Amino acid sequence: MVKFGVLVLLSAIAIGQGETTIESQCQVCQEENNVYCESESTFLRMRGAMKLGPLSCEADEVCSNSGNLCKKKTEITNEVLNVCGANCQSCSADRKYTCVSRNQAALCLNGQASSTIIIDCGEDEVCVDDDDGKAFLCVPSCVADYQKLSVPCSSAAFTTPTPAPPTTPSGDNQKSICQAAAVNKKTLYFFTYADSSCRTYVYCERSSSTSTDFTTTLSGSCSSPNPYFNTVSGKCQASVPDNCESEAPST
Repeated sequence: MVKFGVLVLLSAIAIGQGETTIESQCQVCQEENNVYCESESTFLRMRGAMKLGPLSCEADEVCSNSGNLCKKKTEITNEVLNVCGANCQSCSADRKYTCVSRNQAALCLNGQASSTIIIDCGEDEVCVDDDDGKAFLCVPSCVADYQKLSVPCSSAAFTTPTPAPPTTPSGDNQKSICQAAAVNKKTLYFFTYADSSCRTYVYCERSSSTSTDFTTTLSGSCSSPNPYFNTVSGKCQASVPDNCESEAPST
C-alpha cells in the first residue's frame, strides 16, 4: 500500500456552519434497517451477530438507509441516502480523490477508489471530502465538530469493496428459484443456490413460513479466495459445501 503524507488544508474550508446533513454509514450496520452496506451496490443483512451475504442490489440500484434498502438512484433524497456512494468511496464524474474511511482518502483511478494508493490523515484528524473531489481535506476532529463539517465515511479503516457479480438472476427468476427451494422449508427466510456452480445464490424472504409469495428476493455470488457459498452458514467459503450437490439446481 502506497501512503503519502497528509496535506491539511484548513484555509480551504468554506463549508457553512448552519446546515447539517445525515451522515452516511458505509460499512457500518445501520439501525434503520439492520443492513451493512459493503459497497454502493452490495450489502449484508444483520441477524443478531450473524451476517447474511454479501447480497447485491439490481444493476440500476444502490444500497440505501431505507427500509426497502435497494433504491434506484433517482429515488435518492436528503433522507434516503446512497450510503456508500454519496461522498464516501465515490469516484463519479471527474473526481480525483475520495474519502474511503473516517481518516483515510484514496486516489480515484478509472472511476474507482484505489485500494493501494491510500492517504492517511494524521492522529485525531478526519477526512472531509470537498464537493467536486478535486482535493481532500484532513482536518482535526475538533475543527470538524466545531464547524459541523460532514464526514462522509464512518468506518474506522478502508476495506476494498466486494464488486457486484457480473450477472445475477432477474427479479422474476429469483422468485421462481425461491418458490422451487421452499418445498419442505418452514422458515421466514433462507438462502438457496441459483445454479449448479454453488457460487451464485439467492436470499429468499416471505411474510409467513407457509407462503409462496416471496416479498424480498436478492442475489449475490462469491469470488476467490472463497468462491463457494454455503446456504447453511450464509457465508462464502474456499471449498464446495456438503449440500451443493443435493440442493443446487441441475442447470
